[in-house]
Amino acid sequence: MKANINNSDRQISEDPHSLNLWDYKPWWCQPWSIILTGILVTISVAIVTKIIWVRLLVFVAILAWWTYFLVLVPKMIKNSSLSRERSDSVQNSTVVEEDRSQSYY
Repeated sequence: MKANINNSDRQISEDPHSLNLWDYKPWWCQPWSIILTGILVTISVAIVTKIIWVRLLVFVAILAWWTYFLVLVPKMIKNSSLSRERSDSVQNSTVVEEDRSQSYY
């Protein structure tokens, strides 16, 4: 079990402020594994059933899953991280300005 913890530590980026979501996810939640799983599920359903609307329903569900987890979530995390960094820099500059104004009194 300790080996698993060490392996997951190696996956994390050296930059503690990395905006890359995938640096913090395990191997089974990486883009390649999400895409591969979606392809395998779609092919499996196509082999098992000959009903076209079932295939389409599964394909649309897989596309929605891919869109959410591969496009929208990383974009939301990046935007929230960037806005957090901006607010931190604004707060830090405000603190510096307050310190300067207090030093003159």
